[in-house]
Amino acid sequence: MGTTREPVATTPIAQAQQLAERVVLIPLGAALEARDRITGAVDAIVTNSTEAIEGIVAVTRSRRTLDRQLKHYERRGGKARTELEREVRKTRSRLEREARHSRVRAERRAREARRGFEHQRTEARRAISSNVETLQSRVAPLRDRVEPVRSRFENVVQNGVSAGRKLVGDAQDRISKVA
Repeated sequence: MGTTREPVATTPIAQAQQLAERVVLIPLGAALEARDRITGAVDAIVTNSTEAIEGIVAVTRSRRTLDRQLKHYERRGGKARTELEREVRKTRSRLEREARHSRVRAERRAREARRGFEHQRTEARRAISSNVETLQSRVAPLRDRVEPVRSRFENVVQNGVSAGRKLVGDAQDRISKVA
């Protein structure tokens, strides 16, 4: 008689977890086994072999045989789960690596864009500063020429306003004397 290597569940939670795993793994292993047998049977039918058909029809005759078959299905399901987990870890690692590389490339592009922007901003400031200085150098002589004209214009306007007030005052005096 062979001994089984089942881990002994000590707590009710561990026992429930072990039972839940078996509930999932046994049908998975049985489905994989059935798939393999059907594939083998189809191959056997193609080659006219009756041994494969007898393997599908074989019925478990005792509790011991049933337990052995259930263990086999459980191992098969566990192996499929392990392979799936390994594939998931590989895929996750690959995706994380690709995401990390993409992030590094994006950060590098952002730094390059920021440097380019800062360079353009510096160049624009220099150009504006140069243009302001050029305009100021051109405006200064004009300001010197405009100032005397402005002063004379203000004097003429002031004289016109004064003359207008005097004229209005004289007209009001004449009107009041006539009336």
